[in-house]
Amino acid sequence: MPRSSARSTTFNDDDLALLCLTTTLGRSALEVEEPLGPMGWHELERAIGLHGREPGWLLGASELGLRAIGIPVETARLVLRRMERQQRVIEDAARLRERGCWIVTERDEHYPARLARLGDRRPVVLYGVGEAGLLERPSLAVVGSRELDAAGTAFATMLGVRTAEMGWVLVSGGARGADMAAMRGAADAGGCVVGVLSADLPRWARTAEHAEAIADGRLTLVTIAHPEMPFANAIALARNKVIYALGEASVVVACDVARGGTRHGAREALTHGWGPVLVREGADAPEGNRLLLREGGSPLRDADVSSADHLREAIRAAQARDDEARSDAVAQPRLIDAD
Repeated sequence: MPRSSARSTTFNDDDLALLCLTTTLGRSALEVEEPLGPMGWHELERAIGLHGREPGWLLGASELGLRAIGIPVETARLVLRRMERQQRVIEDAARLRERGCWIVTERDEHYPARLARLGDRRPVVLYGVGEAGLLERPSLAVVGSRELDAAGTAFATMLGVRTAEMGWVLVSGGARGADMAAMRGAADAGGCVVGVLSADLPRWARTAEHAEAIADGRLTLVTIAHPEMPFANAIALARNKVIYALGEASVVVACDVARGGTRHGAREALTHGWGPVLVREGADAPEGNRLLLREGGSPLRDADVSSADHLREAIRAAQARDDEARSDAVAQPRLIDAD
């Protein structure tokens, strides 16, 4: 458990209701029904909130009571089915805690505040190992293709080094290529790292190198899905949102034009305003990077990572550009008033 959130697995009613509804904790071998996703949960939360209900009320609600406040019959029955698993959820959570894993819901004081940027897309539950406080420190997110050439690897590695020199946390996804190069660069420079994983959290945490860094408070690993779930593409895409949102800014090292989740995630971040997105620019940068720059990314050149001060200044410039773009969007007059 992280030193900053050594909480009990005796969850309060609100947290337990969220875990029952939105996670696969306590899932039986025969269970095929999927939990509510973030959008579905937040819609339900608003519906019960209109009637002064908190999530914990759902633990003992009846179908009649749910329908009386306007919950559709299929949703009401889904809620009732998932509430039947309360004890299994508690037992599974306790088992994970015994293995060193912590669990926080969006209602928990240790839930990272920056994830509010994601709105209804924010994950309802996070699982992790390591110091939870790293998720709240100033951070730079680094993403990029798995297939990375020497120039891209050197750039990602230097980003990690400069992030450590700034005293920031390096956030990335743990995949080979840009992610691992940046994470190793930060770790080797004595910095702190957050890995937002799509799978294999227990395996990562068990390796001697990672276990030592976790124990020293220099590495935190988190995932948005049950830590023992196998890899799923949908989870990998959803966790990309978390990587972007956890950073004060994000850097795209290399982006393929037609494949991979890097371009998809970067375009989402640019579209929804999840913080400034800086994109590596230069003769060695791939075509996908040039497309992202045309779509609103801020350029980041080799000179910008030549020192911690230069990187900090590039981030500030991107933040200012991002703020200006949002201000311009708000100030745009409405040409046609909708009825």
